[in-house]
Amino acid sequence: DITLGWTNDSDFIYANSYNNKTKRVTIADGKAFIDEDNNIYSGTIERVNGSFAIDGKTLRPYSTALRGDVNGDNNVSIADVTALIDYLLSGDASAINIDAADCNQDNGVSIADVTALIDYLLSGAWN
Repeated sequence: DITLGWTNDSDFIYANSYNNKTKRVTIADGKAFIDEDNNIYSGTIERVNGSFAIDGKTLRPYSTALRGDVNGDNNVSIADVTALIDYLLSGDASAINIDAADCNQDNGVSIADVTALIDYLLSGAWN
């Protein structure tokens, strides 16, 4: 059996090293992965017809973070705007959740996410 996990948002796994002796692949508790086709994997992945669904896939960390909760305090507020601007000015992502910071969900973090976050705080809805 193999257990997969990740530590940093920049981690990734190219899943191609499973042989016939591997019976089960498990994603570590509290972790999930997403592949290049936007399939999300968590829990136990069983072998089907001789292979695993993740075979030949590049797996990247997937976060179920609260959208807009940039500073990770489980609340979306003006403090998240400040954290996001700090990140954009410094480039230091160590104090933020980069997945939650992609407020406009375009798979990147930019000033457009600051605008989306402020719009959300003012309107109460994601556009």
